[in-house]
Amino acid sequence: MSTFNPQGPLIRIKPQDNVYTVLLAVAILFLALAAGIVLHSLMVNYGMSFGDIFKPGEIK
Repeated sequence: MSTFNPQGPLIRIKPQDNVYTVLLAVAILFLALAAGIVLHSLMVNYGMSFGDIFKPGEIK
């Protein structure tokens, strides 16, 4: 059989957002919120500054 050649212009349809896009957005939001909570906990409960979080630890 031969391939089908449509007569006229070929219309391209943009893919629509689906449930996986929403799940990805929720996961990114959750990870950002969790990182913010951890940073806040380190700065408030342990008295660390923001710069101390990224410095290497000291060996005692």
